[in-house]
Amino acid sequence: RHDPANSESIGTGVVRATAEDRAGFLWFGTWGGGLNRFDRRTGRFKAYRHDPADPASLSHETVLSLLIDHEGSLWAGTDDGLNRLDARTGRFTVFRPKSGLIESRWYRVLAEGADGSIWMGTYTQGLQRLDVRTGEIVAYKNDPKARGSLSTNRVNALCVDHAGTLWVGTQNG
Repeated sequence: RHDPANSESIGTGVVRATAEDRAGFLWFGTWGGGLNRFDRRTGRFKAYRHDPADPASLSHETVLSLLIDHEGSLWAGTDDGLNRLDARTGRFTVFRPKSGLIESRWYRVLAEGADGSIWMGTYTQGLQRLDVRTGEIVAYKNDPKARGSLSTNRVNALCVDHAGTLWVGTQNG
């Protein structure tokens, strides 16, 4: 009997992100195929998919970015929010900004700040920072009138260096 949630193949979707957790599992974020975990010991995949009837499921089938934080938690940036997986239960906590803009939730890249915050680069809504303790999301956007603001609102890359400085690569520098 074929079980699509636990199979020998990654299933559907183009792979958009990869990560390896502390237990040695490989994680794959896909375009349209959800989140997939590969167990090297068994050679099998387990799929985590979006279920509209279950708010603790993955928030969207498109997973654009993955991050394993300093505590070993898996974060998945999707087309509809940032998801943190509870490894014990297999359930997700979803974080979204308070604004109603769907585009503000397209999390293309993720990085963990020196203080444990999660930085999220978006497709059109700039840079966002999640305070993990409070769940509050703060947005940083391009403002042509403000010196030192983000150069453009399309964020392509994030890196926190050894000194804790966040580097942001955008469509414009």
